[in-house]
Amino acid sequence: MVEPTGAFCAIHPERGAVATCDHCGTFACSECIQLQDGRQICRTCLETGRVTLQRVPWEDRESLGFLPAAWKTVLGVSASPSTFFAQLSPQGTVGEAALFALIAMIPALVVGFVYQTLGMLAFGDTILTFFEDLPNLPPESMVQLRSALDPSAGSLVSNFVTSVLVGAPLWLAFLALFGIVQHAVLTVLGGASKSVEDTLRVAFYSNGVRFWEVIPLVSLISGFWLLFVEGLGLAVVHRTDTWKGMVASWALALLCCFCCMGIPVALLFAGTLLP
Repeated sequence: MVEPTGAFCAIHPERGAVATCDHCGTFACSECIQLQDGRQICRTCLETGRVTLQRVPWEDRESLGFLPAAWKTVLGVSASPSTFFAQLSPQGTVGEAALFALIAMIPALVVGFVYQTLGMLAFGDTILTFFEDLPNLPPESMVQLRSALDPSAGSLVSNFVTSVLVGAPLWLAFLALFGIVQHAVLTVLGGASKSVEDTLRVAFYSNGVRFWEVIPLVSLISGFWLLFVEGLGLAVVHRTDTWKGMVASWALALLCCFCCMGIPVALLFAGTLLP
């Protein structure tokens, strides 16, 4: 995108223009231009209906239907994230993106709960035998372990509520917090041309890749997949360099990994040096 030198946005005269509309030629700032299939279209052309762009399926669910829109959105964000995020409508909301994220993750959480339960039933006796052979294990610990590995109907219901009904909104809150930090990092890098709401929409829509955790072992890579999709989405939505989007996406995750793994190792190493 070539920035027009000395030009100002037609809608926001106080802002410098970053592009001209390919349809009407109007100067537009980063907030007032939409990129679609290589074309730069201004907000006025979109709002007046002079140009109609392809929309994200979830934002068109009233005509597509609830479940078909959700499914097509999962496919879009998973198979071609750059194209998908280029279709985000300026009129879209954070709330509808969060609703999609919730719908996409619930099947994965339910299947994960089923895998966990089947694993406890299949290998519970083996695990109990291992712990029974450990010396000096408190009896109350064995009682709790037997209860966990031989679940009753009541404990299964409780585990389901914790894993799915409580886990889903907690994950949404985590995504929101993570998105705010990503936006701050992108701002520091000079790549945030849109609002924090746009960054949050990227974070929530990227969560669509978690749907594939219904397939065994996909959960082992879904976290990396999610961060990669977020990085591409941030670069496309904010119209910045891909490396800036990737740094904003991965920085906090790498920092958390360092804290969880590096600090204990450092403390252990420091302990060996003490007299």
